[in-house]
Amino acid sequence: MRKILTVVASATLLMVPATVGWTASASDGEPLVTTVTPGGACGVAGSSHATFDSNNHRMVVTQGGRTLVLYDPHGSGVDLAWKDQGADWKETSVWDDGSDEVSTDRPASIALDGAGHAWVVWSDRNFNKASPVKMRRLTDLDAVDGPTVGPTLTVESAGLGNAVADLAFHEGRGHIVWLRRTGNTTYSLTTVSFTDLDDPTPPLLDRTVLNTTSNKQASATLVSAPAGMRAVARTDKLRLFRHETISGWTVGSATTSAPAKTRPSAVAFGDDVLAAFQSSFGSGVVKVARFSNNGNSVATSLNTGDGYAQPTIATDGVEAWVVMIKLASGTSVVSRTFDGTSWEGNATLMTPAADSGVFKFPNSMRQADGTLRFVVSQACTQTKRLQRSAVISFEQSL
Repeated sequence: MRKILTVVASATLLMVPATVGWTASASDGEPLVTTVTPGGACGVAGSSHATFDSNNHRMVVTQGGRTLVLYDPHGSGVDLAWKDQGADWKETSVWDDGSDEVSTDRPASIALDGAGHAWVVWSDRNFNKASPVKMRRLTDLDAVDGPTVGPTLTVESAGLGNAVADLAFHEGRGHIVWLRRTGNTTYSLTTVSFTDLDDPTPPLLDRTVLNTTSNKQASATLVSAPAGMRAVARTDKLRLFRHETISGWTVGSATTSAPAKTRPSAVAFGDDVLAAFQSSFGSGVVKVARFSNNGNSVATSLNTGDGYAQPTIATDGVEAWVVMIKLASGTSVVSRTFDGTSWEGNATLMTPAADSGVFKFPNSMRQADGTLRFVVSQACTQTKRLQRSAVISFEQSL
């Protein structure tokens, strides 16, 4: 069984600017930890929710080995950052700043389509302001000057507002899920799909309402499983929806309790789906639910007990890793490993140095492929810049 051991490494050896204070742990050599945002934790970029939400997919790695990351810059919009092996981070905006956009934090997801492109979808993170759901295709992913950003496709107009959009692909079909406000106190968890990957603004197909609710914090995350696309959603409870090519979307009968603010992070694991979520926002508890492929059974795989928050999950198909915040002084980033039967104890990945900001909202690349990758925000501690965070990229060979 592979482990991430707790070995403290010097930040000066890990290519991180001195403005970012933390220490890191490693196994099988030191992790590669770099600062994505210009200027570090108090620089010109990251917002207070730069890597929020857990249901989003914010990292991919191209066939050429380039890492692509999405984050929310300070102010509004969505920034795309990319890094080649041994090189520095570069970035560009993928936000279109249209007349229907408003200033707010922007959760966003990125996914590879298997045809040489990446797609980005973004929305609002709440309903304080009416905001659309938009998408852009990226091409020439490994080009020297960065990917080419295509035209904007409006997935859903602003209307009364849209939030927490996610995006994933399965066998050449893209799926988008988001929460749409339909009335003063009514919302619908909605999906559409598309198949014409050669069209930068493809026709949207099979619009489906998965669930109607009065919960303005309902959300879902998409999982490409061997049997088809799956959506793990927190409606009134946490449940799994399955997509079949002929019959479309069907909801499983099994549910497990989860708070209204839950943002699930999920992966396919064998024939099942593992969903990590914060089950208590008071004492801080993280759970992992194991759903059957059809969503008709569910069991608790992990219950951390008090003191943990904001989980994200990754897998290589053999093992799984939950990365989360340990709610102790300084809020360290820790992980636990699942071998298919049991979970190991904490491995400490990152600990903030004295007088540096806390970590929050880790967001992992769900496919580990021999390397555990995630981005995490680190808060600025300067009084006039408290709404800014650095985005830190962590890569660790497993």
